[in-house]
Amino acid sequence: TTKDAAIRELFEETRIRVGEEHLIDLGKYYVCYSNGDFIFHLYKTNLSKDDLESLQVNTAEHQNFCICSVQDSYRLPLTPGLDECLDIAMSNDLD
Repeated sequence: TTKDAAIRELFEETRIRVGEEHLIDLGKYYVCYSNGDFIFHLYKTNLSKDDLESLQVNTAEHQNFCICSVQDSYRLPLTPGLDECLDIAMSNDLD
């Protein structure tokens, strides 16, 4: 499922494990690029301080990365459509 894929990708790229019950499904976001159309399946979760301290970015897949606030991320050269995905995530607060 897309939820299983999100859990797997989060672990493969950061070494952070989350349980399925901790992911909030925010729906789908459709993006059109010159080389094709894509569907982003958006999920949101809360991470603990321990999660962030154990974060290990997979440098085989990510050479240019930083950890920043959501507000600061809007000033980065994001993949087209990701700023709208951030808007959706930020409008869905988690308790």
